[in-house]
Amino acid sequence: MSLLITGSSGFIGTNLIKYLNKKNVKYFGVDKKVNNYIKLKNFYKLDLKNKLKLEKIFRKRKFKYIIHLAALPGFVSCHINPNKAFNDNILATFNLLELAKKNKVRKILLASSMGVDNFKKNPSIYGLTKYFCEQLSHTYVKTKKMNITICKIANVFGPYSDHKTSVVHSFIKKILKKKPVNIHKNGLQERDFIYSHDVCKILFPVLFPKE
Repeated sequence: MSLLITGSSGFIGTNLIKYLNKKNVKYFGVDKKVNNYIKLKNFYKLDLKNKLKLEKIFRKRKFKYIIHLAALPGFVSCHINPNKAFNDNILATFNLLELAKKNKVRKILLASSMGVDNFKKNPSIYGLTKYFCEQLSHTYVKTKKMNITICKIANVFGPYSDHKTSVVHSFIKKILKKKPVNIHKNGLQERDFIYSHDVCKILFPVLFPKE
């Protein structure tokens, strides 16, 4: 098995690495930064926008499976940095799909967001980039016969998330510290959320279904 995990130093990436280690699954991680929680042996510090360097890794490792987690997350971060959002989310994904096609990758699992579903009603830069990546994937599936599965993930919480500022993380941190929770608007809003370990248990069989 030759598996590439992009965004291996991120929140979900770190949880997935821990999960795969327990299952003795071999993988290679790619990220712009070194993981602060786990020392990875098979790791490339690389920006996915650098297509030339990324292609060298593809030729050397001959990946057959990819879990694409790398992205600039969060509505606020993307709203403040639309140029970075475009490069980190759209351009990086385009480079990855192009190289995956060229190097005959068997299957790609693309992490997306529930923010895509209500994008037209509630536009955002983050939702736009994820929407584009989904449409790009659909196009590659139909026109280039690639095997791409899109998994929409929303409000993941769990270990290695001290830096996260989403509403679920904010509530959990304040409750643990016995601080008041700030409720916005009328307080009737609803949010789905999921534990990070449960996400990992879903992602792995989606990529490698039992025959």
